[in-house]
Amino acid sequence: MTDAFAIRDQGQLCAGVDSRPITPHLSRPVYIAGYGPNRLATGTHDDLWVRTLALTVGETRLTLAACDLVGLFRPEVQALEVELRERGSAPEALSVACTHNHQGPDTLGLWGPDRQTSGVDPQYMAWLRAQIADSVEAALVALRPARLLALW
Repeated sequence: MTDAFAIRDQGQLCAGVDSRPITPHLSRPVYIAGYGPNRLATGTHDDLWVRTLALTVGETRLTLAACDLVGLFRPEVQALEVELRERGSAPEALSVACTHNHQGPDTLGLWGPDRQTSGVDPQYMAWLRAQIADSVEAALVALRPARLLALW
């Protein structure tokens, strides 16, 4: 048996998905990431999203969350892991990816009113973390038996 098929004896593959908006509210200043400092959002063209895929094989749970953001530093992802553990719903593996969107909020602190001032809104970041955690939980609740097919 090759490693590619070793998973077959580990149990049923299940998959679940969730998506939810993570667009910041413009009732507070929102600094836009990329292309220089002091770019304030004036409106919303399209919503930003977190899209989450949860997979299980046997007792192992893996979640992949993709966010329409410029990026997230590791401490923010670690805070998300802590929040999920506190909720009692932490998967065995969590991967958070960002699309590197240059028209979303500054989540890295590089595009504030000037080069020395962060553009990160801590209130938005706490809400964002909760939205991602909610999406991870919802994807885990949505788990259903699935099949993985090769299309070649």
